[in-house]
Amino acid sequence: MDNYDEILEFYNNNLNSSNLSKELWINRFLIKLTKNRLRNHDYLTIKNSLILLLNLFMIDTPDCYYNKGKKFEQLTENEKQIICCLLKSELII
Repeated sequence: MDNYDEILEFYNNNLNSSNLSKELWINRFLIKLTKNRLRNHDYLTIKNSLILLLNLFMIDTPDCYYNKGKKFEQLTENEKQIICCLLKSELII
């Protein structure tokens, strides 16, 4: 349970800190997590810790897996037409 508490404590106390300090902390935490995995084989705790890290720190907008999306208002007219056609083709059975 220490891993979860440590992640949540850092997240709550450092919401407004710089991205660099968050990245450094995450990297140090991942190193610590890896060392703990080598010592004990608590795979479920490690897996859940990684999931919590991903959800709290690494997902800006969950609309895309590999790229950041655009707001619909920011699209050009041509892009809007393409998106609408793609959505229609997805929804037509």
